[in-house]
Parts: sequence; structure tokens; C-alpha cells
Amino acid sequence: MKFYPEAMRLCIHSSVATVIRNESLSDDDFTKMADHVEQSGSMYSKLGFVEAMLARDDVSISMQERIAGIIDFFLNEPEEGRFELLSNLFFFVSGRLSLSSGFNGSPVFARRLVEFSHASFLEEILISERVDATTAAFELAQRVARRAFVVGHLDAHSEARWMPEFATPHQLKAEFIFRLSNAITTKKTSLEGTPLGKFVEDGSDTQLSDKLKFPFSYLPGPLEGGAEQPASLPDDWKTLIEAELKKDPPGVGGFNGLVNGGAVFKLPAEIVSLSVAALRRIDLATDNDENFSVGAFVDGLARVAAVYRNEQLAEEIWHLTGRVMRRKPEALEREALFPLPTTLSAVYEGERRDNKLVEMIDFLSHCCLTNEQSSHLGACLEELLDLRPELWPRLGKASASLKAQQI
Repeated sequence: MKFYPEAMRLCIHSSVATVIRNESLSDDDFTKMADHVEQSGSMYSKLGFVEAMLARDDVSISMQERIAGIIDFFLNEPEEGRFELLSNLFFFVSGRLSLSSGFNGSPVFARRLVEFSHASFLEEILISERVDATTAAFELAQRVARRAFVVGHLDAHSEARWMPEFATPHQLKAEFIFRLSNAITTKKTSLEGTPLGKFVEDGSDTQLSDKLKFPFSYLPGPLEGGAEQPASLPDDWKTLIEAELKKDPPGVGGFNGLVNGGAVFKLPAEIVSLSVAALRRIDLATDNDENFSVGAFVDGLARVAAVYRNEQLAEEIWHLTGRVMRRKPEALEREALFPLPTTLSAVYEGERRDNKLVEMIDFLSHCCLTNEQSSHLGACLEELLDLRPELWPRLGKASASLKAQQI
């Protein structure tokens, strides 16, 4: 019991709670644990406790009532509340840890486990103090947020399926609800008429499966960036994507299906190849729908290329980006300027990876950028060069060019 609260903060993945041995704990121990997670537990502690209890077959009605209360908390908690607190603390811890060399050579998922569990520890400390925890965490995160952003996107070189944007409050809540739905659905038949029944009953306002939203609820979690997606792309999706990509010009819906489907399902090789040919027939520098985001479009496709290590797709995305940057550079949102080269370069191995990364950043730095674009890319490049000082001889001029554009 002594170390169980600490173990709960490690529940960054759904498998953790079910492998933490709790057979030796008494009913009184579980009551104490419930007291802890309800009063001062972190978000992951609460989630892990629910998953651990739902994995048991001997949960009392009184404990089910307390579990139901925790699930209600997650459903009713606004994104700008505790989810935002956790998000800010993650970015703070991630940025701070990158200042040390303690995790050099470690798998990305191992470092991310430490980042989220330490963020959970800080979360418990802040909520126990009489301070505005969310504001305090935001101020902490702002000090190192850009560094955490850079580190998170460099992680694509080894674990391409997860990115720092998945640690936003919106995505964290979607992931938590998905994990709760998975945990409770396995008990559906045994929960009828119990305090937890309302979360699985068809037509109930609190049915968890009805709260899931595609693709957000199904995106990979923090420790799944390097895991292969086991589920294959459904046949109806495949048919729809193929039909859109074969149009002339190709339908944007086909690319959206490719990106969203690729984030959740395993894509057939022929679909990825078809997207390469389709990219050669579109022009993003022309006027598009006002809701169309060039940055989200190319960044999403870059993620597909990185996950499947497809050089042909990466090259076509970069050629397309080059055409946009030469004719209408302001069309590419500033937030995409750094993730794009880091993600696309993940396709390559060894020395070629660094060569491509340098080549792409150097090209972008010499485009006619807006002040916001040059300022953002320049700040990210400074963080990159601090993390990878050996790149200074090759990217020093790019850094100087971006600074000159801001004068």
C-alpha cells in the first residue's frame, strides 16, 4: 500500500494499472486509495485507479459508487481545467529534462513515461497548495514550451506516430475518455443495475462509447509513438480514399482520409503509393477554401511518410511545399515550418537524415517569410542548435538569415 499511490502516477498507458499487483491489498487499503485519488490524486492516478479496479471481479457496490464519481469527474471536467494543468506541466517537465543528458540514448517512450509521471507528481503538489495551479503551471510551461515543442518533433526520428500536439488539453481528454470506455466496456454485461451501469447502457446520456470522437479518441497515446497500428484500414475507407485520389484534380477528402485513417489504422502500401501520384497533380499555391490549412495538410501527410518511412511520399510533399514557398510563402502557417522538416527527415536513415533536415531548414530560412514566420522558425532553430550544436557550421547562416528578416 505504501508505494501504490506512486505507482498510480505511472499509469500513462492502460496496461500499467492492470499489471500493478494489488491482490495483497485489503478493502481498507482500497478505501484509502480511493480517498487519495479523490482528494489529491493526479489525473493519471485517478484514471489508473479506475482501470485497476475495473480489472477486478470483486468490486463492492460502495466502491463502484466512488468509481462512478471519478468517471463523472472526467466527463464534466472542462479542458481548460485539470487537463490544461496536466498539459502545461508536461511541457514544462519535457523542456526541463531536455536540458540534461540523463536520457541520452534512452528510448523516447521511456523518457516520455518519466515526463508524464513527473508532471503528475507536480500536479499533486500544486493542487495541494493554495495557489492557482493552472496559472502557475502555465507560467512554468512558458519558460521552456518552445524547447519541449522542438524536442517533441525531433522525436519523430524514432517514434513518428506521436507528436507534442497530442499533449494538448483537448487531446488528453479524448484519450482519457477512450481509456475509460475501453476499461468499462469489458465489464458491460456484469454492470447492469449497478452504479456503473449508466456508463454502458444504450441510450444513456453518460454512455462512454457515445463520447468517443474520431479520430481524436483513437490517436496513439504518449507511449505508443513507435508502436505499429494493429488494425487494418476498413475496406470502405480504402475505396473512398482511392476514388478521391484518382480524381483529376485529386479530392482533398482523399488526403484527409489518408491522414486520419493513417493515424488510427494500418495503411495498405498501394494507398500510400497512390497518394504519391496524386500529390503530383495538385497545386496548393492557388486559392483554396478559407477553412483549408496548407500547414495541416502537408504536416499530416508528412506524418504518414514518416510512419511508413516512404521516401517517395516525403520527396513529393517537399516538392509541393517548395512550390508553395516560392509562390505564396505566407500560405504555410508558422506552426508548420519547423515540424515539417523534422518529420519529413525522419524518413531517412543515418547521415542522410541530418543532411535532409539541414537542407530543408536552410531552404525555408531563405524564403520570403513574414515576420511571424521568421521569428517562430528562428526561435525553433535556436533551440535545435542548442540541442544539436554539431549542426551550427551547417545551419549558422540559416539562423542569421532568419534574424535578418526580423529587422
